[in-house]
Amino acid sequence: MKKQSGAAILIITVILLVAALLMMLYSAQNTIFQQKTSSNIMQESQAFEAAEAGLEYAVAYLQNNSSTVIANPSGGFINYNISTVTLANNSNYTVHITNPNSNNYNLLTIQSTGKNSDGTATKVVTQQVDATPGITVPLISMGSITMSGGSSISNLNSNSTIQSASTISMSGGSATYLSSGQSSTQSNYKSDVQQNVAQYQGLTESQYFQTVFNTTETAEKTNIQNTGTYYNNTVSNGNYTNLLNGVTGKAIWIDQTNGNTVSINGGGIVVGSAAAPVLLIVEGDFTLSGGAKVYGIVYASGLNHGVTISGGSQVIGSLLSAGNITLSGGSGSFQSISGQFFPGTKYTKVSGSWKDF
Repeated sequence: MKKQSGAAILIITVILLVAALLMMLYSAQNTIFQQKTSSNIMQESQAFEAAEAGLEYAVAYLQNNSSTVIANPSGGFINYNISTVTLANNSNYTVHITNPNSNNYNLLTIQSTGKNSDGTATKVVTQQVDATPGITVPLISMGSITMSGGSSISNLNSNSTIQSASTISMSGGSATYLSSGQSSTQSNYKSDVQQNVAQYQGLTESQYFQTVFNTTETAEKTNIQNTGTYYNNTVSNGNYTNLLNGVTGKAIWIDQTNGNTVSINGGGIVVGSAAAPVLLIVEGDFTLSGGAKVYGIVYASGLNHGVTISGGSQVIGSLLSAGNITLSGGSGSFQSISGQFFPGTKYTKVSGSWKDF
């Protein structure tokens, strides 16, 4: 009996030792598993946070570099990349920006790829952003505005046609038009025509530029020099008709500092198009005459002799100047541009478009 009792105790002891060993092994494996899981979660979290950082950076980047992003579309699509950016914890992100719809540069898709510090985890997030144009008024001037000879201003997209920091004079059948029809006339200025706008009063030309475009002259000039078309007194007499006729979808900067007025003139002369408008910035005075048309945004400092639109010429978009503006002879400025963006554009995230797969 004693021998049997001793054998039983031994067997039980062995069983308990084996059970204890198994429990220890299980506990060790479980600890290792939890550590690996925790490490994987940390690595994936780091990669995700890097991707989100890239997304936020891209949205902010678009606000100040929009003309750079869309400078070189191919077949109606942009493919713009922001080089790898390494963060303080050694994680990094890269960003790709494109447009889902051909020739529409208002709606963009941002894809941000984040990697953790050792490159073992990758996360991709996408977000669509939509552009709200920064300029929605057809005619804005820091100087006076004079309309005569049946000239007209139309804005079918909102209820504002003219803004001036000074006075506005309408005569000879001039009028403004909204989507509802004729609005202001020479004898009856309505709310779409705004004189003595305090927002533009007392500004320097550079301050005015930054107010209307939401970017500095220096920044926009640098962007255009790098990605657009830049002229520096290229045409000594100021007549840029031949150089600009037929140009579409470009950002153009003209420094005309030799005292001559930049001019575009002649029937059949068209700069830009409804599908691919231009941004034309003139540091100097500007004249559009003889039935010439410009589709897009035209800005001229116009501090000496101002800006003159005459002879049935049209700016189909918006016309802005820090100097005086004179419209005559059936000339018009129409806010009807879409599918393109200009300085001042603000991008907002499209609700429901964020994805992490």
